[in-house]
Amino acid sequence: MVQLKSLPRPARLVSLSLLLALLTTAAVLMAAVRQPVFGQSAPPAGPMLDAGTIYDRMTDSVVRIEATGGDETAFLGDMDLDALQDRLPPAIRNQIQEGFADGRRGSGFFFDNAGHIATSNHVVDGAEAIHVVFADGTFAAAEIVGQDPHSNLAILAVSDLDRVIAPLPVADSTALEIGDSIYAFGYPGNLFGTLTQGIVSGFETGPASETGYSVPNLILSNLNLLPGHSGGPLVNASGEVIGIANGRLQGFRGEGSLSRNVPASMLTRVAPDLIANGSVIYPQLGLSGGNLSVGQAAAIGLDTIHAGAFVNRLQPDGPAASGGIEEGDIVVSLGGNQVRTFSEMVGMLILDYNAGDEVSVGVLRDGKTVDLTVTLGTRS
Repeated sequence: MVQLKSLPRPARLVSLSLLLALLTTAAVLMAAVRQPVFGQSAPPAGPMLDAGTIYDRMTDSVVRIEATGGDETAFLGDMDLDALQDRLPPAIRNQIQEGFADGRRGSGFFFDNAGHIATSNHVVDGAEAIHVVFADGTFAAAEIVGQDPHSNLAILAVSDLDRVIAPLPVADSTALEIGDSIYAFGYPGNLFGTLTQGIVSGFETGPASETGYSVPNLILSNLNLLPGHSGGPLVNASGEVIGIANGRLQGFRGEGSLSRNVPASMLTRVAPDLIANGSVIYPQLGLSGGNLSVGQAAAIGLDTIHAGAFVNRLQPDGPAASGGIEEGDIVVSLGGNQVRTFSEMVGMLILDYNAGDEVSVGVLRDGKTVDLTVTLGTRS
């Protein structure tokens, strides 16, 4: 077995200082953790780590991903490459251009003891050949184990892995709070492993890809992500993965634009299915709706719009309709847990339930709470 070695300190300092000078910095806070999947053991929350220590701990576990064939502009996601390059110094701009001259590039990371690599689906989707490049510059062929276009996540495996690589511990991303410090490690263009620092700017339940299906608790951040960061890990101040770098919110717009990143909770949700079956089966209620408006809340005597998920349309003969939910109902609980917004309900369904599960649903109808039981269907 060959044990990877960290980059020499001078090389690390060059790339780290370069990116930190270009990108934003913030105060470092802690995020709580839970036991991750597949036998990894995230240590209890400990002292805040400095950026250099985080870099050193991540270097061997993060890889560059090179994919050829298929849509070789897919790695950009929503990014406006022209606008991005206009902002960069010439030396960095040239490295970005050279880095993508011969195909797609992204990042990925080892996250379990079986040697699986997590990355963004758009980096590898449709590729005819995939290679991963390790920290020491050696590379190996990889294959897709599973893909989920809805969460924009994919799992890779390297055939005949000839080295021991420690997986990055995966933390509980639901414990993140606005203002927490986070770091992104990746391989943008021809730049070697780079570290970027930012903060959690907010959360959003919305699409992570062009499929349009919602992902709960997307992490919005002021992290300045470059092409090639996609698929790389976002970590908290303890060096534990709390997200996966995704595209940007509404393209690259210079200073003030937000990156939209997939939370680690989605990785722990979809990875077992991707590894076992190659795809993910999601549950559905069979309804559409949204958050309460001020007018709707006032009309039924509520003093808050965070009082439930408003149902405005039912899928004919779908799970919700078959279970007794009616258009105009307000879903106020799911499985006994309070529902405050439509987005919160979507998050509960995706993260906590499977197709075929029976779930208790509380709805507010004509000023009274009605308790129903719905058998979840399968998202088509």
